[in-house]
Amino acid sequence: MSVRSALLILNLLIGSLSIAQTPDVDPRFHTFDKVLAEIESLVVLYPNLCYADTVGTTGFD
Repeated sequence: MSVRSALLILNLLIGSLSIAQTPDVDPRFHTFDKVLAEIESLVVLYPNLCYADTVGTTGFD
């Protein structure tokens, strides 16, 4: 997998976070836990290309 492909996947997954946290969402969307697991797996697979970090909080955490 190229760096560009990995970043695209990561971007798409992160973009679905806000939708995935909403109740009664279409089941075709990823859940927050699935997105988080995918991000963590990318960090393990490509430690020299990416890392996981918190950008901010919503106040609901």
